[in-house]
Amino acid sequence: MNQTELRKLPRDERDRLRRVQIVEAAMNCVITHGFHRATTAMIAREAGFSEGQLYRYFESKEAIMGALVETMTERQLKRIIAAKDSRDLADIIIREMTDDSEDIRKERIIYLEMLAEATRNPSVAMILSKADAQRKAKAVKSLRAEFADLSDEEVYGVAEYIATLNEGRTIRAAQSDSKTTEAFLSIYRKAFSFLLPDEQVSERKQ
Repeated sequence: MNQTELRKLPRDERDRLRRVQIVEAAMNCVITHGFHRATTAMIAREAGFSEGQLYRYFESKEAIMGALVETMTERQLKRIIAAKDSRDLADIIIREMTDDSEDIRKERIIYLEMLAEATRNPSVAMILSKADAQRKAKAVKSLRAEFADLSDEEVYGVAEYIATLNEGRTIRAAQSDSKTTEAFLSIYRKAFSFLLPDEQVSERKQ
């Protein structure tokens, strides 16, 4: 949608779409140039705005990055929810962790850029901490629904294990060009069978 079409929309919807444009532009800039080189001026150009217009929607680069991480978190949760009707919980988690699609690859690049920045920027560290808490809350809710016999301590332990495994996979994916194979998936399923012994972890091919 171009700027002329945007101006015809109600203000609230127009502002929402412009924020989406800015977030998508920030995503492209971080992927192409890295976190530090992705300036607000660069993001504004990518979105088709002046830098002054950009500041009407976001007060700072950190605010844009916060919206970017929030968008990625929402997409991840939507993928998991959408798959819940057709796959068991363990398989959903495994497929999410081992997805090698281009969109997931881009999300991993952004996450690693943000993670590096978080070591020296408290604002970015807080953004990632908030997103982590949101994902963990969803994982805990799903685990409690699937495994009523697990204690609270066990549920939180499993959620933390899944997060650790997923983040490790993100780092490995950035260093290795190996593709996910059925044998690889089978190993992951066996690990989850041990972790969640009451779960009938699917061995079927997708």
